[in-house]
Amino acid sequence: MPAVAGTPQLTISALLKQPQLISRDLVNLAYKRLIADRLFVNGGEAVGGGFRYQELESIFVDDDPTELSEGADFPITDWSETLKTANVRGFGFGTRITNYMIRRRQMDMVVRAERKLANRIVKYIDTIAMNTLTDTTTYTAIQTQAASAHWAVAGTDVIGDIAAGQQLLETKDNGYAGFDGATLVLNTVHRASLLNNTALRSALPRETQNGQIQSGMVAPFLGLKEILFTPQLATTKAVLLDTGIAGTIQDERPDASEGFVGYDPGPGFKPIYVKVEKDGDPAVHTVVYAGRWPAMALVQPDAVVVFTGVA
Repeated sequence: MPAVAGTPQLTISALLKQPQLISRDLVNLAYKRLIADRLFVNGGEAVGGGFRYQELESIFVDDDPTELSEGADFPITDWSETLKTANVRGFGFGTRITNYMIRRRQMDMVVRAERKLANRIVKYIDTIAMNTLTDTTTYTAIQTQAASAHWAVAGTDVIGDIAAGQQLLETKDNGYAGFDGATLVLNTVHRASLLNNTALRSALPRETQNGQIQSGMVAPFLGLKEILFTPQLATTKAVLLDTGIAGTIQDERPDASEGFVGYDPGPGFKPIYVKVEKDGDPAVHTVVYAGRWPAMALVQPDAVVVFTGVA
């Protein structure tokens, strides 16, 4: 690492010898935009290519309580569950760092390569997450509700639509208390729809320094924990869910013999694994591989409400 004006400078050669630093860069680039890990419960590590889960595991036993006569024993009951398997799916890419880039210390090209890798990984994983949350064919218990009108229309009663969705969550007896911590997911184009909605404008504070008029960020309302935006969700749909119970995500860790290393960002997010290899004969460039191996499933699909006709 040669010194420039007294400050150590990380060269491309040194960076490529420390793939964990590249993994950390990718995690930092993806952290605020990748929403799959914020919507699904962390189920630990997937082993053997997937994980088993019980769909629609009720918080109640099957039978209703009955009044017992004096001296009678309690009746025996059970509970019914559907056992399924969620398979691991790999999402990753490799990008070339040429010998000329290394020789000429074109760190800007490496930075662009990292950003493009992170962008693609975010896109693929979040696309699968959105497809899972809206897959009413596989998960028939997902609840659906038609929007009262297009949410892009300034006068649409978005508050009423979301309140009705929260009621659908609460009446399924999954432990969700209405107006308490649900998450709303929208396509990115609908940020403007909420900012321009006349009912929300009049209901939310405007004078505070961190209000939506000052910050441009949509303030949660009706007890929503947060509102997330992603271009991977169809513009015609919105998703309301209880993130504490609806779905599970597990990642498969690559075997040590594969040569991947990962930076562990701590609770709430998973590593992006990186491997660096020379390529070509003779070796004319270096390939940086990066990816994840997640498995996702809706364990409690009735804790999800999909709004249709939003646009």
